[in-house]
Amino acid sequence: MRFASLARISALLVAAAFAAGCAQDEATGSKIRNAGAVDSTDDGASGSDPSETGGSTNNTNDNVAKPVTPANAPATTTPAAKPIEKAAIACGTDIDSVTQSYAIALQRKPDDGGLQNWVGIIQQGETRLGVLKRILQSTEFNTAFEQLTNAEFVTSLYRSFFDRDPDAAGLAGWVGNLDGGGSRSGIAIAFADSEEFKSPNSNRAVACYF
Repeated sequence: MRFASLARISALLVAAAFAAGCAQDEATGSKIRNAGAVDSTDDGASGSDPSETGGSTNNTNDNVAKPVTPANAPATTTPAAKPIEKAAIACGTDIDSVTQSYAIALQRKPDDGGLQNWVGIIQQGETRLGVLKRILQSTEFNTAFEQLTNAEFVTSLYRSFFDRDPDAAGLAGWVGNLDGGGSRSGIAIAFADSEEFKSPNSNRAVACYF
């Protein structure tokens, strides 16, 4: 009987130990499964691009405010500044025209005698442009710029007639003409007859002659 009781007690102890072991394994497995569920949730919220993973688009950030550009924000590019336009020179009278011809040809104001002389010639039938050409053929014109090189002289004509510096091709062409024996008066008259001199876009004094 004593041995039978001991055997029964031993069997109960083994059963209890086995039950305790199963309970511990169950608890451990539950922890592992719960940990796996947390990791899975974190992976889904990582914000990776769905196009890279082949998954659906994550809409969790749809309610996040996005930056807004103010209506009065400065432009990203600065518009180019417009070139400064000089006002046209008014030429209402023959006196105005002769005064401008002196400025273009001789780069000075007219003296009283010269002014009255050229105004009288216009009133006798000569055109205003014709007077300018006559001044360009005068002795004063041919001696006033003797100290200038051909390149300096041509540059002076561009500034007087067109209010600009010469372009490289134009400068080279006219200097070549002078170097080849052309006269300075002849080139100046060619400037007066040019289309550029007739254009109000390049000649501020166009009203003095045309």
